[in-house]
Amino acid sequence: GLIDEALRHSVAANDIAGAALLVVEHRHTLLDEEEFRILERWLGTLSPEVIEGNVNLLLAKAWLLENKFRHEEIPPLLEQAATLLRDDAAMTDRERAVLGGEIAVFWAILFYWMGQGQLCMESAEHAVAVTPIEHRLVRGVVLTFRASAYQLVGQLDRAYEEIHKVMAAGGQTGAFTDRAYGALMAVELLAGNLSGLEQAAQRQVSFTEARLLYTSLGWARLALGHVHYQRNDLRTADQEFTQVVELRDRTHDTVVAHGYYGKALCLQAQGKPDLAQAVSQAAIDLAIETENAYLLLEAESFASRLALLQGEVPDVSRWMAPFGEEIPLMFM
Repeated sequence: GLIDEALRHSVAANDIAGAALLVVEHRHTLLDEEEFRILERWLGTLSPEVIEGNVNLLLAKAWLLENKFRHEEIPPLLEQAATLLRDDAAMTDRERAVLGGEIAVFWAILFYWMGQGQLCMESAEHAVAVTPIEHRLVRGVVLTFRASAYQLVGQLDRAYEEIHKVMAAGGQTGAFTDRAYGALMAVELLAGNLSGLEQAAQRQVSFTEARLLYTSLGWARLALGHVHYQRNDLRTADQEFTQVVELRDRTHDTVVAHGYYGKALCLQAQGKPDLAQAVSQAAIDLAIETENAYLLLEAESFASRLALLQGEVPDVSRWMAPFGEEIPLMFM
């Protein structure tokens, strides 16, 4: 049961196949517990060639990229995984179906962020049909993206209905509850329902804090900060954003960056522009430290937004130049 140690000894003994098998066998346990940093460390012990030749390892890498919002890097991994699935004669039909379903989960996620509700729903339907219930994170993610897709195609009532089905599917174990609350938060945010967003986020905090699910907890704290900021309760908003930032080494990098943005906006609204700029710079430093080009673009964009709020016309050419007229979609 000491996987870290077993992995280290396998690599030291040059048993690369054994090391890869350890990661494959235990990756879903780490995903279910939101231990993305441990999974990243494990993958880091394997060479790119080993990862590129294994469907499970490619999908593990894709989950790490998704957790960092580096969506543009995921499709090549999915295409490589699909090719390996097709060419692996030793794989059983059941294994091929489950892994194919996991590939479909990623397409559902990507289609959602592209605003393609119908395509998101179709990919999600396929994934739900073949993803085993014991793969809690994978199944929870796809169930909630399927629910959110209904909102994108104009069926808000159906979105709520599907989210409540996800909660019921978790039963007494609450297997998918954190995912369901996450979906509910996203739906309420897009629906402009601050009271609903606050209620969902508070429930998510209660559920995830006790279970040490820090990625989901970060999103919930961020949502609460957003609610209080929109209500102009700057003191409470700043407290929530501060708690987000304090989760820096345990939650989603994008969440932490938005915690910095929220704190900066609160400080700016309270007449503290210098402190706001310092917090904005911390978001840029985070993006540089994590080598996240997407996050750096967003942090630079936020710095320009803050400059506008401070009465300046920012020079945006430094960060916009590579994009020409095609500015990527930013979560912010």
